[in-house]
Amino acid sequence: MANDYTNTSEHYLPVPAITDKFSYTREIQDLRTLVNKAMTGLAARDTNADNYLLSAGAAGTLISSAETAPRGRIAPTTANADSTLLFQDNDGASLTDKWVMGWDDSGGAFAIHDAATLPASAQDARFSMTATQTRFSHGDSGATAHTAAEDYVFELAAAGGLSLIAPSAASPQIFLGNADNNDSVRLTWNAANTRAEFGTSVTGAETRLLSDAGVLAMAISSGQEVSIGTTNFGAMLRIDQASTTGAKPALYLDQADTSEEFIRYRGSAANLDLTTSIVEEAAVTTATRAGFVRVYVQDDGNQITDQAYYMPIYTLA
Repeated sequence: MANDYTNTSEHYLPVPAITDKFSYTREIQDLRTLVNKAMTGLAARDTNADNYLLSAGAAGTLISSAETAPRGRIAPTTANADSTLLFQDNDGASLTDKWVMGWDDSGGAFAIHDAATLPASAQDARFSMTATQTRFSHGDSGATAHTAAEDYVFELAAAGGLSLIAPSAASPQIFLGNADNNDSVRLTWNAANTRAEFGTSVTGAETRLLSDAGVLAMAISSGQEVSIGTTNFGAMLRIDQASTTGAKPALYLDQADTSEEFIRYRGSAANLDLTTSIVEEAAVTTATRAGFVRVYVQDDGNQITDQAYYMPIYTLA
C-alpha cells in the first residue's frame, strides 16, 4: 500500500493511503462504536432501523447510522405528537421562528405553516395534504368545499383570486380532460390575436351555459349553431321563449343610433325567381296576403304611439 506523510512539526510520519471504501475497516468500526456509545447517552435506539432518537437539544430528530434509506427521519419523542421541522431566520443576533413543516398527527395531514408550530387544525395551515385532499389557505373563509369538488382547495380569508400568467406574447391555457381525451375543454388567452377563447376540443362536442339552479341558458352545437332556451337547433341562431306565461318577447331589439336600421338582411335575388331569399318586385305576379305578424314598437321620439302593431305576410306567385 502506498504511503503518504503527515507533518507533526518535528517529524514526518508514514500514513497508509486509502485506496477504496473498505480501507480502515477496523478503524471505522471502532469510530462507529464510539459514536454509538455517545448517541446512547442522548436518546433511545431504534433497533429496527438502526437509528437514534435525539430527545435533548434536537428533540424530534432521528439520525440514521444505517447505510440504507431512510438515512434521516423526523419523529416525535412522545406518542401521538406532531413530527415537525422548524425553519428560523438568523439576523446575526437572534433566531426568529418563520415556517414549520411536518406531519400533523391529529389531522392526519402533511402541513406547512408560517409559525413555530402547526395549527390545531391542519386545514388552517397555509398548505396541507391528506390522502384525499390538497389544500392551500390564506385564512379561514368560513366556507366548506363541496364534497364533489374538494380534492384541491384554495381558500381565502378576504377578497382575492387565482392568477395564471405567462411571459409577454405567450398564451396561458387551462385544459380539462380525462383518460379518453386529455384535451377536451380549453380556456386560453390567445395573446397573438388578443382574444379570450373557451370551448371544446373534441369532435362532435357541444357547449352549454347554465344559469339559475343549473337551468340551460344557451347551447352551442358542434356545427356552431347557437340556441337560447332550448337544446334544439335547426338554425344558426334559435331563441325559444318556452313559457306560456312568460309575458316577455323572444327577442328585444334596442337601436340607439337613430340613423341605423334594426335588422340588416343579406341574401341573393335572381331574375324572375320566387324561391330565393330576396325576391325582386318584377318576379311577382300575385302577392296574396296570408296574415299578420305581431311586433311591438316603442318610439322614444314620441311620434308613433308605443304599442303592438301587425306586419302583413304574403305568399307570392
